[in-house]
Amino acid sequence: MSDLNTQYLSVDTDMMEMIPKPVSEPDSEPDSIVEEVKQTGGYMNKDLSDYLETADISESTRKNYINDYNRLRLLLNTNKSLYNMTQKDILTAIKSSENSQANLLNIAIMILRSKNKANTKLLGYRERLFKERKAVQNKKNMKILKDNNVDFNQLNEILEKSVGNHYLLFYLLMNFNVRNADMVITITDKDKIKEVYNKDDNFMVVYPNKVIYIRQDYKTSDIYKAKKHIIKDKKFVSTLKNRLTEGYTELFTNNKEKPISVIEMSFHIKRRYAKYLPDSNMSQSLVYKIIQNHYEVLGDIKKLQEIAESRGHRIDTQLNNYSSTI
Repeated sequence: MSDLNTQYLSVDTDMMEMIPKPVSEPDSEPDSIVEEVKQTGGYMNKDLSDYLETADISESTRKNYINDYNRLRLLLNTNKSLYNMTQKDILTAIKSSENSQANLLNIAIMILRSKNKANTKLLGYRERLFKERKAVQNKKNMKILKDNNVDFNQLNEILEKSVGNHYLLFYLLMNFNVRNADMVITITDKDKIKEVYNKDDNFMVVYPNKVIYIRQDYKTSDIYKAKKHIIKDKKFVSTLKNRLTEGYTELFTNNKEKPISVIEMSFHIKRRYAKYLPDSNMSQSLVYKIIQNHYEVLGDIKKLQEIAESRGHRIDTQLNNYSSTI
């Protein structure tokens, strides 16, 4: 398998000025936050607005917190601030919900913590939920792997024997654990990057002996910002050079020579793997679970951490949601 450690190397080329750099979250104005935190049922919400004034979170996360808080308020059915309620009352309200109890617990815990209020009972219940969910999820993941009956060694064999666009696709899935959106990529050479570059899309820039892969449009980009990878795999570089020479400006295209969209990518992956595994139902998620399972069984924490960083989430998220070991 190609070396995963080619990621996150420094770039010392004239491409450097075009590499996007992480930016800090814009300062939030307290008044605008208070205005956006809608009241639900006329209940007071100063406890949430106080928290949001100082929280260092992304815009999408802030919106999720507001939604979770308003759901919690409906369940609480009281005007009291969370600061002035007992943990027992808060837990009773959360337990009455049939959905997303963990999200409700998270927002309550964060608000209480921000004022140094007791939250140990909420923490204990959240830990219990995590353990129960992890056990169920692990069994689901294990069943998925058994039903598909494709292992890590088979994926590596397919990667080694594949050529052309198949190799480009399998290489990205195996080495960077990408999702569908990550593979909608504009390709160009180093002399033309300034003509096509923007701060929103994904790019691959071809140099004589390497490719720089810039990921800006992926699921958790609002948290982890732009990611850059240097690919020095000779087969990958030469294949991509050939594609550029043929006049393509997108990494993957359909039969009509149109760029494959995020929605179409799942079918594209399934069809490409079906040429090597006729009875399989491969997807980027399944490839990811197979790789995750392989290194988890080996107990290779370093490799699991690399996979989590490349995927764009925390290692505990990976182990809680994608593990298949009991």
